[in-house]
Amino acid sequence: VYLNKNVVSQKIIALGVIVSIVGLGIMLSSLVAESKPIVFLTIITFGSCIVRLSTALINPPAQVASANSFGDKGAHALGMLSCFQFVFAGLGIDFVSALHHSPSNSLLIS
Repeated sequence: VYLNKNVVSQKIIALGVIVSIVGLGIMLSSLVAESKPIVFLTIITFGSCIVRLSTALINPPAQVASANSFGDKGAHALGMLSCFQFVFAGLGIDFVSALHHSPSNSLLIS
């Protein structure tokens, strides 16, 4: 709530992208501990939580901006944005499920 009132939307989205890159770095660092399953999964879980945080920073300002940009058709724009999010999530799940023989790579790619 603080960020939405006091910082421009583009700055919030940029912060979300930076947090996402940090989460990616954390998840890539798990490759060092791949031989220790508990440490590996802990690092991946922490990195995934950081990436989820970045999604929470990026999505709301993007949704508000898309709804405001299209005026009366803002609801349609928001619906289309949600549709694209689900399509890309489905494609990602389909791609990762093809890697069922290497779960560590699936965790990193997803």
